[in-house]
Amino acid sequence: MKLDVPRMFKFASTMFDLFGQTTDQSQLGLAWQGQVQTDQPTFNTRIGLRDYFVRDRGCEAYRMDGPSDVLFRGNFTITQLPLERSVSWEELPIIVTATYTTAPAGTTTHLRIAASPDLLFDRTCAEFFQENAQREFTWAADRLKTGTAEQRKDQEIRADYEAFGLTIEAAWPDVKKAYRAASMQYHPDRFAGDEVPEHLVALAAERFSELTARYQRIKEHLTASASG
Repeated sequence: MKLDVPRMFKFASTMFDLFGQTTDQSQLGLAWQGQVQTDQPTFNTRIGLRDYFVRDRGCEAYRMDGPSDVLFRGNFTITQLPLERSVSWEELPIIVTATYTTAPAGTTTHLRIAASPDLLFDRTCAEFFQENAQREFTWAADRLKTGTAEQRKDQEIRADYEAFGLTIEAAWPDVKKAYRAASMQYHPDRFAGDEVPEHLVALAAERFSELTARYQRIKEHLTASASG
């Protein structure tokens, strides 16, 4: 189905005004909203959430600029529930709005999942919407947190390379060469027989253990990348 873009603009601009209006027979503008805090920059958070909704949840982008992203999904010819046939959550016409605010420790994402303002529900169907919208929000929040963990892992492996004076693009022979140089400098055996203060020997041993752990992580990272 080809979406009427001007009509979609009407949906996006009026869904906030209609939120919460009710009648005895129907409910208009149902929405679920919540906030997710991540420790990543706004750009990374925004790209991750866009990718999730478009690639994994089948949404299409309507507006992806300014402080908010607006996406949509579903069959917008459905204007009333229930129907004579069953309707899946993925078929329900919804509008997803994500607004991003830079926080002191990362990004706060305000996520709103709203039914099309033209969609009329009876109360039973409204409960169906709320349950599934809450679950959709939870999935998106979990993905943001998972993405944050992946990004943190990438930052950690980059830090491992930097500890040897290398970039993440360095080849394995360069890593081994840098580790050998570090071993010659910090290995405890290097100080055997020398009159070196014990606290300096302890510091060298600690540094050697740290670099060895970083070396092993780089090795595992390269092995995983080669097998993947």
